[in-house]
Amino acid sequence: MNNAPRYTQKWFEQAYLACRPQLRAFIRSAIFSAEDSEDVMQEVVSIAWEKIETLQSKEQFQPWLFGIAKNRVMKYCTKMAKRKTRSLSPEALDALWGEQAITVGVSQESLLDALQTCLSKLSPEHRKLLLDRHQPNVTNRMIAQREGCSESKISRLMNSIYAGLMKCIHKIQENR
Repeated sequence: MNNAPRYTQKWFEQAYLACRPQLRAFIRSAIFSAEDSEDVMQEVVSIAWEKIETLQSKEQFQPWLFGIAKNRVMKYCTKMAKRKTRSLSPEALDALWGEQAITVGVSQESLLDALQTCLSKLSPEHRKLLLDRHQPNVTNRMIAQREGCSESKISRLMNSIYAGLMKCIHKIQENR
């Protein structure tokens, strides 16, 4: 006899709504496009509802849902890599998520939204440089060699980009 609890649609909706901000922030931490992250989020919810009867206890809902989200994000990133679109590698995602991933809070969601806005304001050259620098095993030295300039110039430029992003994020947060 199956001892798993029965789940109603109402319970599922309430449980999902309770962790939706953290789930959104979790997905946005790996998928830079707001539209794509929303698509992945909808896939996660759909899959979770389809497989809800596999959940062994209501207390495990959030970790279970985040496990589904992790798998969908990894699938998305693999698909983007095949298309040669910028995305994080599975290794970078594991490093990014670590054990703290499920504790992403609502305040971090607003920071991620602000970061997305600020990233979109970067020049294409600076955005490319930032994305290149955050690929696995890429160093400032490697970028400097590719660009034909000194490593210190790249370091100064990266620091300037980071400072600009922080200033932009703080300005957005102050205006909320």
